[in-house]
Amino acid sequence: MARDRQQGAGTSSAGRRAEDIASTLNPQDLPPAQQKRRARIVRTALRMLEKDEYAEIQIRDVGERADVALGTVYRYFASKERLFAAVLVEWSEAMHERMEVDPLAGESVQEKLSDLVNRALDAFERRPHVYRVVMALEDTSDPHTRALLQDFGLRTRQSFLEALEPLEPGDAEAVVNIVFAVLSDVMRRVALGAWTMGQARSSVARSIEVVFSPPPQPRGLSDISTTGTQ
Repeated sequence: MARDRQQGAGTSSAGRRAEDIASTLNPQDLPPAQQKRRARIVRTALRMLEKDEYAEIQIRDVGERADVALGTVYRYFASKERLFAAVLVEWSEAMHERMEVDPLAGESVQEKLSDLVNRALDAFERRPHVYRVVMALEDTSDPHTRALLQDFGLRTRQSFLEALEPLEPGDAEAVVNIVFAVLSDVMRRVALGAWTMGQARSSVARSIEVVFSPPPQPRGLSDISTTGTQ
Protein backbone atom coordinates (compact mmCIF):
# COMPACT_ATOMS: atom_id res chain seq x y z
CA MET A 1 0.00 0.00 0.00
CA ALA A 2 2.90 2.34 0.76
CA ARG A 3 4.26 1.66 -2.73
CA ASP A 4 0.83 2.36 -4.23
CA ARG A 5 0.69 5.66 -2.36
CA GLN A 6 4.18 6.56 -3.59
CA GLN A 7 3.24 5.69 -7.16
CA GLY A 8 0.04 7.65 -6.82
CA ALA A 9 1.92 10.61 -5.43
CA GLY A 10 4.42 10.38 -8.29
CA THR A 11 1.64 10.25 -10.87
CA SER A 12 -0.13 13.17 -9.22
CA SER A 13 3.10 15.18 -9.10
CA ALA A 14 3.78 14.49 -12.78
CA GLY A 15 0.24 15.51 -13.62
CA ARG A 16 0.65 18.77 -11.74
CA ARG A 17 3.93 19.48 -13.55
CA ALA A 18 2.29 18.88 -16.92
CA GLU A 19 -0.61 21.13 -15.91
CA ASP A 20 1.83 23.83 -14.81
CA ILE A 21 3.64 23.71 -18.17
CA ALA A 22 0.38 23.84 -20.12
CA SER A 23 -0.82 26.83 -18.10
CA THR A 24 2.39 28.84 -18.58
CA LEU A 25 1.68 32.07 -20.44
CA ASN A 26 5.26 33.30 -20.65
CA PRO A 27 7.60 30.77 -22.34
CA GLN A 28 10.55 32.47 -20.63
CA ASP A 29 9.33 30.92 -17.37
CA LEU A 30 10.19 27.46 -18.73
CA PRO A 31 13.62 25.80 -18.67
CA PRO A 32 15.64 26.35 -21.90
CA ALA A 33 15.05 22.84 -23.27
CA GLN A 34 11.29 23.17 -22.79
CA GLN A 35 11.34 26.65 -24.34
CA LYS A 36 12.94 25.21 -27.49
CA ARG A 37 10.47 22.33 -27.68
CA ARG A 38 7.51 24.64 -27.18
CA ALA A 39 8.83 27.06 -29.81
CA ARG A 40 9.25 24.21 -32.31
CA ILE A 41 5.63 23.19 -31.81
CA VAL A 42 4.36 26.77 -32.20
CA ARG A 43 6.45 27.53 -35.29
CA THR A 44 5.40 24.28 -36.90
CA ALA A 45 1.74 25.17 -36.37
CA LEU A 46 2.37 28.65 -37.81
CA ARG A 47 4.00 27.20 -40.95
CA MET A 48 1.05 24.86 -41.41
CA LEU A 49 -1.22 27.88 -41.79
CA GLU A 50 0.49 28.69 -45.09
CA LYS A 51 -1.55 25.94 -46.74
CA ASP A 52 -3.91 24.43 -44.20
CA GLU A 53 -7.15 25.83 -42.80
CA TYR A 54 -7.26 26.23 -39.02
CA ALA A 55 -10.42 24.10 -38.85
CA GLU A 56 -8.68 21.25 -40.68
CA ILE A 57 -5.49 21.16 -38.60
CA GLN A 58 -5.43 18.55 -35.85
CA ILE A 59 -3.13 18.58 -32.82
CA ARG A 60 -1.87 15.19 -34.00
CA ASP A 61 -0.80 16.71 -37.34
CA VAL A 62 1.18 19.43 -35.56
CA GLY A 63 2.94 16.86 -33.40
CA GLU A 64 3.90 14.77 -36.40
CA ARG A 65 5.26 17.78 -38.32
CA ALA A 66 7.17 18.99 -35.25
CA ASP A 67 8.47 15.45 -34.61
CA VAL A 68 7.12 15.32 -31.06
CA ALA A 69 4.66 12.90 -29.48
CA LEU A 70 1.00 13.85 -29.23
CA GLY A 71 1.22 13.75 -25.45
CA THR A 72 4.12 16.20 -25.57
CA VAL A 73 2.05 18.71 -27.53
CA TYR A 74 -0.72 18.46 -24.95
CA ARG A 75 1.87 18.84 -22.22
CA TYR A 76 2.51 22.36 -23.50
CA PHE A 77 -0.94 23.20 -24.84
CA ALA A 78 -4.04 21.78 -23.23
CA SER A 79 -6.15 22.52 -26.30
CA LYS A 80 -5.97 23.48 -29.96
CA GLU A 81 -7.27 26.93 -29.06
CA ARG A 82 -4.37 27.56 -26.70
CA LEU A 83 -1.83 26.34 -29.23
CA PHE A 84 -3.05 28.64 -31.98
CA ALA A 85 -3.44 31.59 -29.64
CA ALA A 86 0.28 31.08 -28.95
CA VAL A 87 0.80 30.95 -32.72
CA LEU A 88 -0.72 34.43 -33.01
CA VAL A 89 1.65 35.71 -30.33
CA GLU A 90 4.57 34.20 -32.28
CA TRP A 91 3.29 35.85 -35.47
CA SER A 92 3.20 39.29 -33.80
CA GLU A 93 6.67 38.78 -32.30
CA ALA A 94 8.09 37.86 -35.70
CA MET A 95 6.61 41.00 -37.25
CA HIS A 96 8.18 43.19 -34.55
CA GLU A 97 11.55 41.48 -34.94
CA ARG A 98 11.50 42.16 -38.68
CA MET A 99 10.89 45.83 -37.91
CA GLU A 100 14.03 45.91 -35.77
CA VAL A 101 16.16 44.23 -38.44
CA ASP A 102 14.60 46.11 -41.35
CA PRO A 103 13.37 49.56 -40.15
CA LEU A 104 10.21 50.98 -41.64
CA ALA A 105 10.65 52.85 -44.90
CA GLY A 106 9.71 56.50 -45.35
CA GLU A 107 10.40 59.87 -43.82
CA SER A 108 6.95 60.87 -42.60
CA VAL A 109 4.74 59.17 -40.03
CA GLN A 110 2.21 58.43 -42.76
CA GLU A 111 4.84 56.70 -44.91
CA LYS A 112 6.12 54.61 -42.01
CA LEU A 113 2.59 53.59 -41.02
CA SER A 114 1.80 52.67 -44.63
CA ASP A 115 4.92 50.51 -44.79
CA LEU A 116 3.99 48.74 -41.56
CA VAL A 117 0.44 48.09 -42.76
CA ASN A 118 1.77 46.68 -46.04
CA ARG A 119 4.10 44.39 -44.11
CA ALA A 120 1.17 43.15 -42.04
CA LEU A 121 -0.87 42.52 -45.18
CA ASP A 122 2.11 40.77 -46.78
CA ALA A 123 2.34 38.50 -43.74
CA PHE A 124 -1.37 37.70 -43.94
CA GLU A 125 -0.98 37.02 -47.65
CA ARG A 126 1.87 34.57 -47.02
CA ARG A 127 -0.24 32.78 -44.43
CA PRO A 128 -3.82 33.43 -45.57
CA HIS A 129 -5.37 31.33 -42.84
CA VAL A 130 -3.90 33.29 -39.93
CA TYR A 131 -6.81 35.71 -39.77
CA ARG A 132 -9.24 32.80 -39.71
CA VAL A 133 -7.55 31.82 -36.45
CA VAL A 134 -8.27 35.30 -35.08
CA MET A 135 -11.91 34.94 -36.11
CA ALA A 136 -12.19 31.42 -34.68
CA LEU A 137 -10.76 32.38 -31.30
CA GLU A 138 -12.35 35.78 -30.73
CA ASP A 139 -15.36 34.28 -28.92
CA THR A 140 -13.40 31.79 -26.81
CA SER A 141 -14.52 31.24 -23.23
CA ASP A 142 -11.16 29.82 -22.11
CA PRO A 143 -9.34 32.31 -19.83
CA HIS A 144 -5.89 31.05 -20.87
CA THR A 145 -6.68 31.50 -24.56
CA ARG A 146 -8.13 34.96 -23.89
CA ALA A 147 -4.95 35.95 -22.06
CA LEU A 148 -2.81 34.86 -25.02
CA LEU A 149 -5.08 36.74 -27.42
CA GLN A 150 -4.74 39.84 -25.27
CA ASP A 151 -0.96 39.44 -25.43
CA PHE A 152 -1.18 39.13 -29.22
CA GLY A 153 -3.25 42.31 -29.42
CA LEU A 154 -0.95 44.28 -27.14
CA ARG A 155 2.19 43.22 -29.01
CA THR A 156 0.68 44.10 -32.37
CA ARG A 157 -0.60 47.42 -31.04
CA GLN A 158 2.84 48.27 -29.66
CA SER A 159 4.41 47.75 -33.07
CA PHE A 160 1.97 50.25 -34.58
CA LEU A 161 2.45 52.75 -31.76
CA GLU A 162 6.21 52.66 -32.30
CA ALA A 163 5.65 53.63 -35.94
CA LEU A 164 3.61 56.61 -34.71
CA GLU A 165 6.06 57.67 -32.00
CA PRO A 166 6.48 61.26 -33.32
CA LEU A 167 2.77 61.92 -32.71
CA GLU A 168 1.22 62.98 -29.42
CA PRO A 169 0.33 59.81 -27.46
CA GLY A 170 -3.40 60.48 -27.59
CA ASP A 171 -3.30 61.09 -31.34
CA ALA A 172 -1.21 57.95 -31.89
CA GLU A 173 -3.73 55.87 -29.93
CA ALA A 174 -6.59 57.31 -31.99
CA VAL A 175 -4.82 56.56 -35.29
CA VAL A 176 -4.07 52.99 -34.20
CA ASN A 177 -7.72 52.49 -33.23
CA ILE A 178 -8.80 53.60 -36.71
CA VAL A 179 -6.20 51.52 -38.54
CA PHE A 180 -7.01 48.43 -36.46
CA ALA A 181 -10.71 48.82 -37.18
CA VAL A 182 -10.05 49.10 -40.91
CA LEU A 183 -7.59 46.20 -40.92
CA SER A 184 -10.04 44.03 -39.00
CA ASP A 185 -12.81 44.82 -41.47
CA VAL A 186 -10.80 44.24 -44.66
CA MET A 187 -9.10 41.08 -43.40
CA ARG A 188 -12.44 39.63 -42.35
CA ARG A 189 -13.72 40.28 -45.89
CA VAL A 190 -10.63 38.63 -47.38
CA ALA A 191 -10.89 35.64 -45.03
CA LEU A 192 -14.54 35.15 -46.00
CA GLY A 193 -13.72 35.39 -49.72
CA ALA A 194 -15.68 38.60 -50.24
CA TRP A 195 -12.63 40.71 -51.14
CA THR A 196 -9.29 40.18 -52.81
CA MET A 197 -6.09 41.21 -51.09
CA GLY A 198 -5.76 43.94 -53.69
CA GLN A 199 -9.07 45.44 -52.58
CA ALA A 200 -7.94 45.21 -48.95
CA ARG A 201 -4.71 47.06 -49.72
CA SER A 202 -6.53 49.81 -51.60
CA SER A 203 -9.06 50.30 -48.81
CA VAL A 204 -6.43 50.51 -46.07
CA ALA A 205 -4.23 52.84 -48.13
CA ARG A 206 -7.15 55.19 -48.75
CA SER A 207 -8.10 55.14 -45.06
CA ILE A 208 -4.57 56.14 -44.03
CA GLU A 209 -4.57 58.87 -46.66
CA VAL A 210 -7.80 60.30 -45.26
CA VAL A 211 -6.51 60.15 -41.66
CA PHE A 212 -3.46 62.25 -42.53
CA SER A 213 -5.23 64.66 -44.91
CA PRO A 214 -7.47 67.68 -44.34
CA PRO A 215 -11.12 66.75 -43.77
CA PRO A 216 -12.77 65.57 -47.00
CA GLN A 217 -15.23 68.03 -48.51
CA PRO A 218 -18.84 67.08 -49.21
CA ARG A 219 -19.56 66.08 -52.79
CA GLY A 220 -20.16 69.09 -55.02
CA LEU A 221 -18.68 71.60 -52.58
CA SER A 222 -15.32 71.72 -54.33
CA ASP A 223 -17.07 72.31 -57.66
CA ILE A 224 -19.09 75.17 -56.16
CA SER A 225 -15.97 76.75 -54.67
CA THR A 226 -14.18 76.49 -58.01
CA THR A 227 -17.12 78.04 -59.86
CA GLY A 228 -17.31 80.91 -57.38
CA THR A 229 -13.71 81.92 -57.97
CA GLN A 230 -14.04 82.06 -61.74
